Amino acid sequence: MTTAAFQTFSTMMDELPAEAQETLIEKIRPIVADMVDEYRWNRSYQSSSAKLEAFAANVRQNTAKAFEPERL
Repeated sequence: MTTAAFQTFSTMMDELPAEAQETLIEKIRPIVADMVDEYRWNRSYQSSSAKLEAFAANVRQNTAKAFEPERL
């Protein structure tokens, strides 16, 4: 999907010579890679957070039961 912001960036890049474009891409590639990684992690976390919360509640409940006075 191409956004207006990407089109603006592409237009600006077109004004640079090829060597300058390569230099710029090498500088921004790690930034974009980090943003993509963070986006994917956030999306994964959002889809699994309810499961993690249920798991944590189950662990807390089982831990509490394990330390009940009548069980010790």
